[in-house]
Amino acid sequence: DSLGQIHLISRTWEVTSFRGYELRVTLAQHLRNSTLLITIGEDEAGVNPVIKVWNTNHNKHGIPHCSRISRAIPGNKPVAATALAVHENLQLMAVGFVDGSLVLYRGDITRDRGSKQKLLRDELYSYWFGF
Repeated sequence: DSLGQIHLISRTWEVTSFRGYELRVTLAQHLRNSTLLITIGEDEAGVNPVIKVWNTNHNKHGIPHCSRISRAIPGNKPVAATALAVHENLQLMAVGFVDGSLVLYRGDITRDRGSKQKLLRDELYSYWFGF
């Protein structure tokens, strides 16, 4: 939510809430056949999107275990994230940004090590809107 809280609702309608970010959660995807929840949010003032991967099955004090934290910044300029897509095989993830750029992640998305990033940028969009 806009206060950084993440709310999980079970099949029996039990609600579990925990603080995932200091400021706000902007995007989230729970994988269908997995216990993983991938979120993008902000921990610091300004536009600094952070990707977090949560294992909702491994709880500690009612809080799911966070197995990955990484910045979602296309290039060297912080830009707000507007779209998130994660493949069910956990080997592909795409994050879209307000400036029209897209970062593709290939490899194990649950860990920083071993995954590779590729920045795609729409040059026409950048030309017209000055990004």
